[in-house]
Amino acid sequence: MKLSGGTRGYTIVEVMIFLVVSAGLLVSVLGVISGQQQKTRFQTGVRDFESQLQDTINDVETGYYPNTAGNAGEGGDLKAGDKIFIGKGIQFYKNSSTNELTSWREMVISGNTTIPDPPGEPKDVTTLSEATPTASGSSVSHELLNGVVLTSIKYGTAGTSSFGIAVVSGISSDGKKSSGSRGQLAYLDISSVDNEGFLDSAIGSLTDASIANASNGVVFCLSEGGGGRVAAVALGLAPQGAGIVSTGQKNISTVYFDDEAKNNFGCTS
Repeated sequence: MKLSGGTRGYTIVEVMIFLVVSAGLLVSVLGVISGQQQKTRFQTGVRDFESQLQDTINDVETGYYPNTAGNAGEGGDLKAGDKIFIGKGIQFYKNSSTNELTSWREMVISGNTTIPDPPGEPKDVTTLSEATPTASGSSVSHELLNGVVLTSIKYGTAGTSSFGIAVVSGISSDGKKSSGSRGQLAYLDISSVDNEGFLDSAIGSLTDASIANASNGVVFCLSEGGGGRVAAVALGLAPQGAGIVSTGQKNISTVYFDDEAKNNFGCTS
């Protein structure tokens, strides 16, 4: 077909080809944008958990615990004066609505200031075992955000796992929390994720050995629900060569994503 002036128009086939190519490019661009948005959303959710975990460690190191409602408050029996603030415990469990491992609760850990040794002559506690740790007050519940799901909590380079962890402070010779004490990680033996009812008893089983069992650091492995992205939030562990090594800085969290989390820490989706 000739147009006035000798200019040739587009055929229907050419127009269709143009539309198909344009639609393909649009779909590709939208896919890239959507993928980047999902990646950013996942990373934001992981960073949010890391921030809350670091807040818990900081609370223990500064000796902070909520205690606004007397013995019934978050600090439990600490206000009565016959207990000391030892730290905080964390337990992960499945969300009852989604059945995904996205829920976690945090609880204050208290302990005795003295032990009856010998009877009638109380002795100040100097170790975690002597303090007889106890879950104190009510717990605070949290949720992982943006589709982030916990896959495991790994202890040290040996790969011992659990679904709980404690952060405890040092105890001085006068039975009080050491001023400026750095938070120590402690192993909480929690193997079930069906409900939140295991934290109290796990805290009650804390001993000096619990600290030793977490002495090489801890890694929280996280994944993207319904996606392939993974992340590792490491405390006191860092990649080196083909493996991981203990850094000794268990009060500082570091986040690793995707290949670093998979290859160095063994985190999977």
